[in-house]
This record gives sequence, C-alpha cells and structure tokens, in this order.
Amino acid sequence: MEVSNQILSDITVHMKYARYLEDKQRRENWNELVTRNMEMHIKKYPQLRDEIIETYKMVFDKKVLPSMRSMQFGGKPIEVSPNRIFNCAFMPVDDLRSFSEAMFLLLGGTGVGFSVQRHHVEKLPEIRKPNENRTRRYLVADSIEGWADAVKVLLNSYFKGTSKIRFDFSDIRPKGAKLVTSGGKAPGPQPLRECIVKVKGILRQKEDGDKLTTIEAHDIMCHIADAVLAGGIRRAALISLFSADDIEMLTAKSGNWWELNPQRGRANNSVVLLRHKIKKDFFMDIWERVRASGAGEPGFYFSNDKDWGTNPCCEIALRSYQFCNLTEINVSDVADQEELEKRARAASFIGPLQAGYTDFHYLRPVWQRTTEKDALVGVSMTGIASGGVLELDMSKAALEVKKENRRIAFQIGIKPAARTTCVKPAGTTSLTLGTSSGIHAWHNDYYIRRIRVGKNE
Repeated sequence: MEVSNQILSDITVHMKYARYLEDKQRRENWNELVTRNMEMHIKKYPQLRDEIIETYKMVFDKKVLPSMRSMQFGGKPIEVSPNRIFNCAFMPVDDLRSFSEAMFLLLGGTGVGFSVQRHHVEKLPEIRKPNENRTRRYLVADSIEGWADAVKVLLNSYFKGTSKIRFDFSDIRPKGAKLVTSGGKAPGPQPLRECIVKVKGILRQKEDGDKLTTIEAHDIMCHIADAVLAGGIRRAALISLFSADDIEMLTAKSGNWWELNPQRGRANNSVVLLRHKIKKDFFMDIWERVRASGAGEPGFYFSNDKDWGTNPCCEIALRSYQFCNLTEINVSDVADQEELEKRARAASFIGPLQAGYTDFHYLRPVWQRTTEKDALVGVSMTGIASGGVLELDMSKAALEVKKENRRIAFQIGIKPAARTTCVKPAGTTSLTLGTSSGIHAWHNDYYIRRIRVGKNE
C-alpha cells in the first residue's frame, strides 16, 4: 500500500474500530482487532473453528473484510446487543416504538432507513397531551436502552395522557468518561437533554385529537439522530422515504432550512416512486422541485412495493423491520479468476456467521422473525476501479457466493440468504484497505483528502 494511503488506513482503523487496551495503555493494532472479531465467531460456532481460522487469514491480509460493525463491536458488545453486528436496518414510522427503536439502533452503530409515507404515519395514535396537574420524575438510565426509553417515556406522555415528565439526567456519566462495554468515551447527558427539549417542542404545538404530520415524524427522527451525532458515538446514518404527493417533505430542504431546521441535515430524503404507476410528467415536476431546491434533494427511490424500503446507502432492499449485514471483497489486487472466487467464498463464509446473531433484545419480536426469514447477506466489492477485476467473470464469483452461503447456513442452522450480493459505497472500508471506493473511480491522480477527527480521538 502506498505510504499516504497506509497513513490514512491506520488513522481510520485507530479512530473507527480499534478498542483501547487498558493493560497495554494503547489502542489495538490491526492483528489484535481482527483476532477479537474472529474469536467472537469461534465462541459462537465452535464446530467451525478450523474453517474460521483459515478464512480469517484473508481478513488479516486485508483481502476480505467482515461487517465493520462487527470489527468495531466484536466481543462482549455484540454478545450483549447482537443488533450491533448489522450494518443497516429499515422500518416504517407506524408505531410510537419506531422512535425509541431508532435511538436504540443508531446508538448501536446501525444505519436506519425509515418511512414517513402517509399510509405509515397515519397509523400513529392521536395526541393526548400530558396532565399538566401531575408531574412525575423519570430517572434516565445510563445506557443505550436508557436513552431509548427516555424517548419512549416522552412520547407516551403525549400520546397516552399520562403525567408530565420531569427528566432526571443525574445518573448519566459525564462527558469523556470511559465506556467499558462498547469502548470509547461517554457523550454526557447534554445531547439527550437537547433532544428531549426539541422533540417536546414539536409535541407541545399539537392539540388533543391531532396527529403527527409526516414532516413532524421526520423531524423527530432527525432530532434523535442529532443526539447520536452530538454524542460522538458514530455518525448517525438515516434515509427518509416519503410519499410522492407530500409537498412538505418534497420541500423539507428548500430555502434556508439549514438555519431554521438544521436537524434535517441528519437524513437523506427520497421520494418513493412506484415503477408501475409513475408517469413522466409527474416525475419531471418533482425533478424541477429538486433542481429549484439547490440542495440536490429529494432523491428518487423507485420501488415495486411501497411497504419495502432500503438502508441509508440504498444498496439493499429491505422488508419492514429487517436487518442486513455486509462483507467486502478487496478486488483492487485480484490477479485472476481463481483468486476472485477464493475471496468471494471467504466473504460469503463470514456473511452467514454474522446473520446468525439474531437473539435481539429491546426490539419488537417482529425484527427477529423478519431478519431470520431472509437471513440477508450483502457480499460487496470495493476497489473495482483500482484493478482489473472488470475483465474477470464476476457472475461465476457470484455463484460461488451463493453456494458457500448455502453450505454454511445449513451447518449453523439458519436459512440460506434470500439475496447475497451488492456493491456498497465502501467509504471507510476503502480507506481501511487503501483502495478506490466501491465501484467509483479515484477522485484524481493526486488530491488532498481531509478527514474529521474528534477532540477525544
């Protein structure tokens, strides 16, 4: 790897994935990081120990990568909260629990696609504002579940007419305190406190019997993501899907929205267009609105079914309440067809191992049922523009992916994946590997690459 790319790779691994080792007073190196991830799988699947060790030689050599969430949270964090292993998820905002689940998932590092299409948001209950004559103190627990529950308690008070809530944040660790299980530093209570105030501001404007509008539901999700981003846990990735005739959502990023509603910067917005219904004139009208906004949004999400959605990067089609996990093949230095297929089998071997972590808690049972039904894996390629892989037969490699997926799925007792391949943007994985991103070409022969570094990193 060229020197500047190696430096960028080392910085990315150090900031995004490496855990701090108390006994050595430093963060993990690459080999220690990969070993932690590998040993987690050996512990869960001891019958595959030898195969896991053999396959992970390619991870040590950066020829394939597992889910980068599994690299970041490998070990106890995933054992405690298996949802952390999954890169992305999708759900409709058709239940109050969607908001608290979004907080829970985003704090765990999973990107969330959500729908505020009219037919989903209309299923939310009517407002029943809290009793102003009764106040209840609520002590927020110092955990991801505690933050999610705070959102749940606030919403319940405005939809079920319970007591007014006085939130007590005194149990939350101060900013900068060590997070023992997941690693990193605590964000302190301020991001959650601000989130509660802003969401309450939306709810206070409503009257009994009112319902949330689609833009209000969208803004609540964005305020939740803002709390995650401000907490420094990880950038909160969101995509918001909305109905084609929803003018408020179509214009959500028009005008000086970044001053009036800066929280909307937390989500990419895309209008849902049904392939069998959309007409050219209607599409061109929306296109003109996009052009006039100056923000390049909304995007267009073409679909066959308005109840299916996608992940924030839009490479995976997802049912409602479904996860997908990803693996990556580094194709930048693949020499021949045999090597491509070998790496494809390795990446496909790891995929179902990750798909088996479905003993979820906190989430509704439908998440586990839906995720296990399709057992999705997304074997992706990055560095496509860095080498000669386009001259090889990728369809043969895809067949190897499917065969290996079936073999391992039967061995560990899960369903073969309904879908197995994709090409994802590969932002941080390409930095880790020192390759071009996904299917994209390098920006130029020579260019300056800036990265954002937190003060506590």
